[in-house]
Amino acid sequence: MGTDDLVKLAAFYGVHPAALMMAPEDAGPKIDRMIKASGIAERLDDDKAEQWLGLGATLAGDPPKR
Repeated sequence: MGTDDLVKLAAFYGVHPAALMMAPEDAGPKIDRMIKASGIAERLDDDKAEQWLGLGATLAGDPPKR
């Protein structure tokens, strides 16, 4: 199954494609956050997007990149 198939299935079921790759009990809240984050990321220029991703990684507890 390729990404085109995944997108078609998601459209058929009326869900975000990522929802098809998660357990049903996790999909709702995670997909809502992913859609909201995607909307924010689309409005940022490249530099601000990198800063935003770095902040998110820090908040998630990821080690800083060097």
